[in-house]
Formats: sequence, C-alpha cells, structure tokens
Amino acid sequence: MLVTSSARAVEIHTLVTKNCQALSGVVVFVDDDSVMLIDLEGHSRLWRRDDITSVVLHNSVDNPLASITLDARLDEHLYNVYLVDEEEVAFTGWAIGFIEELVVFFDLYGRTHVLEQDDIDRMIRPSSIPIVYPPHAAVALQFPRDYIECDKLATDAGIPPSRIIGDRIKVSDYFDAFERRHLELESFRERTFVYAKPFMYDQRTRLGLIYMAKRGPVVPAYIHFSTGNPFAFQSFMLLGGAPIPWLPTVDPKVVLWSDLKSHIFHATFLANPVAVPAGTPIYIDGAIPPSTKASYHTEPHFNYLILMGGDFGPWSGSMGTYYPARYIKAKVQEREVSASHSGLVFRARAIWDALELRALYFRSRQSGSDGKGLTIKGEEPDADYTLNEDTVRGGATARLFDFDLVLDGVINFGRHADSNGFELDFRHYQIGSTISREFGHYVRMNLHANYHIESNDFVEEDGSSHDGTEQIFDYGGAFEFQF
Repeated sequence: MLVTSSARAVEIHTLVTKNCQALSGVVVFVDDDSVMLIDLEGHSRLWRRDDITSVVLHNSVDNPLASITLDARLDEHLYNVYLVDEEEVAFTGWAIGFIEELVVFFDLYGRTHVLEQDDIDRMIRPSSIPIVYPPHAAVALQFPRDYIECDKLATDAGIPPSRIIGDRIKVSDYFDAFERRHLELESFRERTFVYAKPFMYDQRTRLGLIYMAKRGPVVPAYIHFSTGNPFAFQSFMLLGGAPIPWLPTVDPKVVLWSDLKSHIFHATFLANPVAVPAGTPIYIDGAIPPSTKASYHTEPHFNYLILMGGDFGPWSGSMGTYYPARYIKAKVQEREVSASHSGLVFRARAIWDALELRALYFRSRQSGSDGKGLTIKGEEPDADYTLNEDTVRGGATARLFDFDLVLDGVINFGRHADSNGFELDFRHYQIGSTISREFGHYVRMNLHANYHIESNDFVEEDGSSHDGTEQIFDYGGAFEFQF
C-alpha cells in the first residue's frame, strides 16, 4: 500500500479556451460535458469540455489553496476514505488523479494520498462542511512563451509546467481517460456497500487431511481454493470430505462445493459427487456406507443443494432448493428414501471482519406410491410412504486472538410412515465446534468436536416398537497445508 500522507505535492490544471481565457485549479471530477475543479481561490468551478483547447499541468510541492469553500457540487464528490483493516477514517478528500492502478486523493488538509484501489475498504460521503482552511503556500505558475499560444498568459517566473496538452484531440482523450477512471472509482465505491469485506472467501489454497473417530467422511481429504479480485467477481471451490456449514448436519461430508459472489448477487452449489442426479440412491446400491452398524439408526444425506440471493453490506439472504435422502435401519431391514421432490432452504447471514452469524431452515416433504423413491435392501418395495422433515441450523464463526472459533447447532425432526405399517419418528440435536490455528505460514491445525442426541421411535411392520435415545460424542481434527 502506498500512502503519501505527509506529502503536499498537488497537480494544478490550467484550462485554456480558444479565446485565451484560463482557469487554474485542482480537478476533482470529469464527466461527458464538463470539468469541475477547485480554483486557486478555493471555489468550485465548472467548465464545458468543448470550450477547452489546451491544458497546462503544474506540480506544486505545497498546497496552493488558502481555503476551500464547499458547496453542493464539491460535496457530491467528497468522501471519507477508510482503508482495509482500519476502523477510523483515513482522510476526507477528492480523487484528483490516476496513475496506472493508483488513485491520487487530495484531502481537506491540503495533503495528497496515493493509494492502490485494493487498499480502500469503503468511501462514504461525509456531513456537509461549509469551509476549511488547510495549510498552504502561495504559488506562481510559469507559462513559457515558446509553448503557450496565448501571449497574454505567458510568464517567465514561477513553477515550470510538467506537461502541456495543446491539441484538442489529445485534450479530449486526456479527459476521457479521467472520466473513465472516475466512473470506475464510483463503481468500486458502490460495490464496497454490497461486499461485507473486500474478499469474501479464504484466499489461500488449502489441502487438508481429516480424521473423525466415529463419523468421518468416506474420503478423508479435501482441497479448497478461491479466485477473483477484491470488491469484484469472486469464487470458491472445495472438493473432498469436510464439515460443511450449509448442510443440515455437523458431520463432515464428501462434497463438491462451489460459491460465487458478484456485486449484490451470490450463489452456493453443493453436490454429492457420487450421487448428483436428484433421486439417486446414496446408501443402498450406492457408494456411501452408513456411519454405524447399530441395529436401529437413521441419518441424512443429499444429492445436491442450490442457494441464490443478495447482499448489502454485512447482511445477506438467500433461498433455494435441495434434494435430501434418508437412510433408515430397523433390526436387519435397511431402507432409503430418495428425493422424489425438492426441498426448500432459506439462509440468513451477517458478516463482519472478525465475526459471522448464520441461520438456515430446511424443509422437505417426500412421498411416493408403489415404492417409487423407496429402496429396501433385498426386497422389491411396493408400499406408499411419506417422509416429512424440518431442520433448523444456526452458527457463528469468530476470530479471537490467533484462533478461528466455529460453533454450530442443528435441530432436526421428522416422521416417516409407509402403508406396510412401518413408522419412524425422530428428533435429533447436534452441536459442532471447531478450533483452528495457523502454525507458521504453511500449516494450519483444526480440532473438531461434535455432540449428538438422537431420539428415534420405531414401529416395525410386525407391530413391534423400539424407542431409544442415543448420545454420541465424536471428535477429530484436520491437518492443512496452506499455499
């Protein structure tokens, strides 16, 4: 980051018309029709671009303005500028120049600041100020007779010009470039209001190896990476087995996860890479085994999930669909209900630099006749069935000292019944936590702990019942290489 906060060098533009009228000052804005500047007396002036035939530029070491009278025109382009990772206003000023990827600002104290655009966190219009008196020094501007067409403007004393643009076409091109950069800066300023922070995703590529004592993913490894630019289009990709904050379970799952963010819009896509099409069996005749061989058990999975929504500052809301599946085992009979209909997902988030809050609601209503969408291991199902589920998930991620702390809670309840007399009522409560810390530049360690309370009430086809509550504590960790 370049910040010349102590410098006082100011570029002074002198606009000259074909009638040899001249106006000198600091240019603060350019559009299609006009050039606006603060003249050397400290007042805003607006000149039509079509009247300008030449431009003379001088670099003054000292601020030439003894006072600045702020009116509505100047207020419109005056900003409080905040820098990345800074809470207080860095300065209040106007964008007066552009050097390749750098932006030059002139503040109310007569100082210039040279910044990379990526170092700006946000730009906010301040409260109106009638007049300011910055530190200054009077300047004289030299206009050499050999280069100035208007004899009455020629002077021999003062600061020599750094550049003279004497051709109408070159003058037009010069101000076109000035206008384009002002429009880009204004577009950037607008985007800072729809991004909670310059880059929404982890910018470092990570390769992780994960272990869980009881409910680990089938593929115990993952990689994730991101692309894009601050306050512009950004994307994130994860492939492998890891805890996923947008699923109705805290247990790690093998997924293909893709996120993107562009202006106010964002989207999330999660897919089960071994069973992407909706309705594909996952457990029975599928590639994923259940997490336990217990006689009575049920657990969820999914085919894919899509969320889309919008953001404004730290606030974010989205909704979408997902295709869930549920594995059920009673004694030796194993069955799976696949997604015959899409479920609904709603997500709300609030994101700040060191804190994120999130809440999700999942709603699924599945049904089928003659066994369509129902798989029973070793049998040909012909029963009608229903499966209704509701899940609420809430969580937070906080940055405290050198640690990242993650806490999530999930409440899942539902009912399954079929025409053969089989019934299941379930109420599951989950808490998941992660503590993460970097060790050096290339290594990160994550510690995971999950706690489940699972209440399942079974009524089997022969009329027998089984009611049970199981408490499960699962733990593990992940070792990550960072690049």
